Amino acid sequence: MPRGSRKPSELFKKVLRIAKKELVRVAKKAEAFNHHGIRGDERAAGLEKFFSERLPSSFGLATGEAIDFSDARTGQLDLVIYEKATAAPIEYGARNLVIPCEAVYAVIEVKSVLTKAEIRTSLKAASKVRALRPFKLKFVASREGGAPTDRKSYRCLYLLFAFKSNLGKKDWLKKEFARVSAVAKKESIPLDVLDRVFVLNRGMINPARSVGKIQERDGDLIFLEFFLHVVNFLRREAGRRPSLDWQVYSERSFKGWAKIDGA
Repeated sequence: MPRGSRKPSELFKKVLRIAKKELVRVAKKAEAFNHHGIRGDERAAGLEKFFSERLPSSFGLATGEAIDFSDARTGQLDLVIYEKATAAPIEYGARNLVIPCEAVYAVIEVKSVLTKAEIRTSLKAASKVRALRPFKLKFVASREGGAPTDRKSYRCLYLLFAFKSNLGKKDWLKKEFARVSAVAKKESIPLDVLDRVFVLNRGMINPARSVGKIQERDGDLIFLEFFLHVVNFLRREAGRRPSLDWQVYSERSFKGWAKIDGA
């Protein structure tokens, strides 16, 4: 079989198609709530359930903040995919966690409706994630063109997931990309802080590469590609990161030790 001609498993496609329909159902059900914040929470919970049932067991999913050794914080993030084995959350709340950035692999911001204001909010949140210093190093943008891995940097995937867009369907891809680009330029934030912009039943955009695809052309394969992009990234990045030495979050050497007389 020629390279690139292999088709996705029909069973796998069916499972993802059913899961996507469930997300649509959850989004529709959330319309029963008048408060837009509650509607957003319900929809985010639906996406959280989808990923939590399908992620490798070594990863956890939570709402909360990411933090680095210098106490730089991101503010609340909708869904954080973190590695449970390397570093457990620093603090547990009733709903939110504080997670060391060394354990943070991906962030998914969930929006009921994608608007200019929501894009601005997400770009600012993504720039805070990018500014964190895992292992006292840095998070970087996706490497392009087969560029070699930088051993002194790590990646954190940032995904903007929306159930709808307030832009019309005609020329949506072009208009959405133009809107994201314009907001990023106005806020002086590089486009590459957003790895993907995904709108359910519309399509997906890779802002850094100025490319996208629409639902009508690829059908449910777009949702499948979105999911696989996340899972494959987790596998690759997990192989690159060392275990966390918790001493980076403390004094280099705790003071106060003294020789015991007569010992």
